[in-house]
Amino acid sequence: MIRSLLDTCAAPPPWETWKTRKIRIAVIDTGIDMESDILIETALEAGSIKHCRGFAGDAEDYHDSHGHGTRIARLITIEVDIISLSFGLEPDNRNVDINKAIFNAVSNNTIVFAAAANNGGNKPRAYPANRRTGVICIHASDGRGNDGGISPSPEPRKSNFSTLGISIESRWKGKKVLKSGTSFATPIAVALAANMLEFAMYKCSLDEYEQRRLHSYDSIEELLHLMSKERQGYDYIMPLHLWSGNTEAAITRKLVDIARS
Repeated sequence: MIRSLLDTCAAPPPWETWKTRKIRIAVIDTGIDMESDILIETALEAGSIKHCRGFAGDAEDYHDSHGHGTRIARLITIEVDIISLSFGLEPDNRNVDINKAIFNAVSNNTIVFAAAANNGGNKPRAYPANRRTGVICIHASDGRGNDGGISPSPEPRKSNFSTLGISIESRWKGKKVLKSGTSFATPIAVALAANMLEFAMYKCSLDEYEQRRLHSYDSIEELLHLMSKERQGYDYIMPLHLWSGNTEAAITRKLVDIARS
């Protein structure tokens, strides 16, 4: 399933198309319930959700009977810029084909985010979030940046990004629910990165090489660090860490520096 979606991201879009369109995100999850949430309905009407497809059997069977995929889509309301993987496999369940597919996606300027895991200190990062490079691993914090107790322990000499993923208010079957998980923090981090890429697209004077460079794994890590501060061993992502006290011109310069580094 993962490989079949990643393989659809085999080639970057033409430059003339890229520089005039919005950032595109692919969410791989349990599916989406088109009728469960007014925000999903609004996103569909506005054209924000462009296409739904099943990758585990029938391509037309993308209905979400679990609620997880619908909640994920609600948070970030194919040829894509970013892939959000809101799940993980046991670390020893590495798959050569999936590794190759992720490598191909990353090589073509598709940014991959993946959930760390929800077992706290009992288990390490899940796969593919535990890859040494190419996949941005996301942990879960509460709304103040405190560790939510479900993320794997932070790893030395690595980025340990975290963002809101604890007690997130959502709706399922017409009822309010509170959900926690690194799988919910992941699409929030994706949305924050997408907003910055969109800002750069319209505010920074970047040529084709620089724009593609900004869409690379290394550059996205730098961009996320601009929005992060260390807290309890994690790199807590919160946009105000970047925007507070900085002018638009100053932020533009920071992004241009990353793109030209």
